[in-house]
Amino acid sequence: MVRRAALLSAVFILRGSQIAHAAAPDSGPLALDVEGQLGWLQGSHSGGVDLGATARLRYGILTAGASIQGATILFGSMGSVSGVAGLSLPVEFIRLDALAEFGLNAYSGVGSNFLSNDPGVRATLPFAGFRTSLLACVFRNARGGSVWLGPSVQYAKDLYSTTRTYTYRDQGESGFSGEYYDRLVTNTVRVGQSRFSILATVSTTIPL
Repeated sequence: MVRRAALLSAVFILRGSQIAHAAAPDSGPLALDVEGQLGWLQGSHSGGVDLGATARLRYGILTAGASIQGATILFGSMGSVSGVAGLSLPVEFIRLDALAEFGLNAYSGVGSNFLSNDPGVRATLPFAGFRTSLLACVFRNARGGSVWLGPSVQYAKDLYSTTRTYTYRDQGESGFSGEYYDRLVTNTVRVGQSRFSILATVSTTIPL
């Protein structure tokens, strides 16, 4: 019984090695993945076009790196920098990436009103989240370099929110009476959100 179990274990290990080798026949254990993402972000404040870039070192199935991201949130904008780490699992011509993410969100124009001179507020908040991608290999060369294409999903939540009070001068002409007005307006805005993104991702793998 022990001998049979040892034999089955050896078969499983050999088969697993063959599958892993078939998944990336030309590449070594260390590689650089450079990604670009374009899609749509939806958050508590609002939504907009989302653009990002990520560079990750990958050793076997382990991967870690850094990411930058920007979004044109309605009546404002958001930019982020973060570190990512997790697993990158190639199976034949398909690759699944599952990453945890920690970083900083920088907001501007939150709470602004396009019908006035309201500038909104700025804030920088820490966030945590995750991202996953399902990519298909569309090109591979003899040196092990490859290009991958597919969808990505990202979710992130600010670790806390903050309340900002600001005053601005609102000047203009009333559209109803035609009278000129000049007034000081004070607003209070709470900044902090959860955000969800759906992105098209292109990834280039460079063996090292």
